Amino acid sequence: MKEIIILLSLLLTSCVNSAVTSKNVFFKGTFVKIEKKVTLSACNPLNNNKCITKTYESTASSFLIAHRKNKSFFITAAHVCLTSVGRLAELPRFQMHEEIHGINLNGEKFSYRIVNVNTLYDLCLLSTVRMNGRPYKISSNRALRGGKVFNIAAPSGIYAKNLVPLFSGYYVGDAHGKSIFTLPASGGSSGSPVLNNSGDVIGMVSAVTTDFKHIVISPTLYQIKEFIHNENL
Repeated sequence: MKEIIILLSLLLTSCVNSAVTSKNVFFKGTFVKIEKKVTLSACNPLNNNKCITKTYESTASSFLIAHRKNKSFFITAAHVCLTSVGRLAELPRFQMHEEIHGINLNGEKFSYRIVNVNTLYDLCLLSTVRMNGRPYKISSNRALRGGKVFNIAAPSGIYAKNLVPLFSGYYVGDAHGKSIFTLPASGGSSGSPVLNNSGDVIGMVSAVTTDFKHIVISPTLYQIKEFIHNENL
């Protein structure tokens, strides 16, 4: 009987430790949801007195990578930071106003400033006034094919104080200069980190296949490291 109790105790301890380790993978750094608001205004080219103003809102994801002096720096996707207006910019009295805010898991909201954008890699660097939070580490080694990966994101804007969706999947290889992961994703997941078993960043959600929303496209680890290195972070 004593041996059975000891065995059960060891099994329970093992399960608890496994759960804690898995949970900590996601929170080795600081994740922040993005809320973006774009206000566009323009006038009718045939009658400049007839004008219209429209506001568009969207959400995305970001993660903390560094603190420098009085600033904190975050990574997200370039397409999150950029706003394409096409030929609307040619209309009379065209104006555009953008606001990008971050919201952490404590519900605190702060303003982002775009520092730099790399459209080839789909990476954007954001800054804000220095805040509390632990930066995610960037992995030294690329993932092995078939290796398990983790993702913390705000798909479809699903996010609240002390609530954030968590996912797991696999690294399946590289194609056309991008890394491919099997992870569920949707609008709002863009800019979220892909993590290895140590909780280090090995990718970022850039896009997801349209017909089967479980194949994520990401910049390669080399591209992410190069982008950060070029910013002296």
